[in-house]
Amino acid sequence: MNQDDELDEIVRELTMEIMLVLYKHGYQQVHVGGMMRLLGVSDEHAAEHDEERISLNEKFAEYLNQLDQFEHAKPDSTYLH
Repeated sequence: MNQDDELDEIVRELTMEIMLVLYKHGYQQVHVGGMMRLLGVSDEHAAEHDEERISLNEKFAEYLNQLDQFEHAKPDSTYLH
């Protein structure tokens, strides 16, 4: 995995964790521009996404449940020989 892929994965995980916290606290939408600013994206670039929202609804909860089940299904260490 190259550095860009690793960074993308870290950003995806961080974004999901922030959305999970918001969802658990009753938020039903995430402001995309605001989320980008939390992650350190420049205000100029984030402003291009200020009209976008992500819904934190039942589908989001189902997706999280699937991820959680996947995480628990993975072995602690995997070796490919």
